[in-house]
This record gives sequence, C-alpha cells and structure tokens, in this order.
Amino acid sequence: MKSERVLFSIFLAVWLPAICHGARLEIEETELSESELKDLQTLAKYDKELFHYTNKARRYYEVEDGSESKFLKRTEVIFEMKDDYYFGEYVSYTVTIESGNSGTIVSYRFYAGTSFFGDAVAMITPLSDVIRTTRTCGTDGCATDVYRNSEAIYKEQTH
Repeated sequence: MKSERVLFSIFLAVWLPAICHGARLEIEETELSESELKDLQTLAKYDKELFHYTNKARRYYEVEDGSESKFLKRTEVIFEMKDDYYFGEYVSYTVTIESGNSGTIVSYRFYAGTSFFGDAVAMITPLSDVIRTTRTCGTDGCATDVYRNSEAIYKEQTH
C-alpha cells in the first residue's frame, strides 16, 4: 500500500507539469544502461552499508504532443519487496538517477521505521570520484556525513 502511494506521488510530480504544457508521460521498464550500472557499482564500492541497486529501471519520459521526441524526466531503480521488506530491513527504499555530461547524481531514500531512516545524494564524476552526503536518523538522534570516496570530510551528530 505504501509503495502504491509513493508511485502515485511520483507519477503526479512528473505528469502534472507535462499536462500543463501539452505533453504526455510515457513510462518504460528497462534494464539500466552500462554507464548507469557502472556508476551504481562505483557508488556501492564506497557505501556498502546503505546503498543497494538492481539492474532494472523505470524511466519516465515527457513526449510533446504532435512529436515523437522523448525527454527523460526521471530514472528510478526498481526493487522487489520480500516479506513486506526491501533487503530484509526497509519498509521503503528508492533510488533515482540523473545523468549528465558533468557526472551522475544518485539519490536514495530509505525507511526502516522511526528507529532508522534517512537519505543520501551522491555525485559520481566522470573520473569516478564519489562525493556523497548522507543524513540518517534513529532513536539516538540524527547524523549528517559528507564523504569523498571513502574519506569522511564532514560529520555532524544531533541528539
């Protein structure tokens, strides 16, 4: 039920702006491209604790009316839930990918209940450096961490 609400929210966020200026939304389920997969593997090398991925993607395209030109609006990694959880721990888990000439931005959000939840944004540069910011919260407070590859460059705890 929660995943249906998340999908509906994503659908509205992507679809409504398209309708307002004469476009339609197309959704395709495909495998990740080689470059996307390589970027996710690079990120996984530096975030073994929180980051998960598969090779399946859901792509949201905006298609202008009267044209067959597609504009990619969002790429989301698809995960399968087992026994009501993702990876045996999370009630919800999402990963989105935005690729460009200057690198790839990967955003991920996870929720294991009020005892552990958070989100992260990682930039994978063309030279495969990973700049990652994570914010996690749990029963003891919250933490914000910034990493360049494996090296922590900023850490903050709040209680």
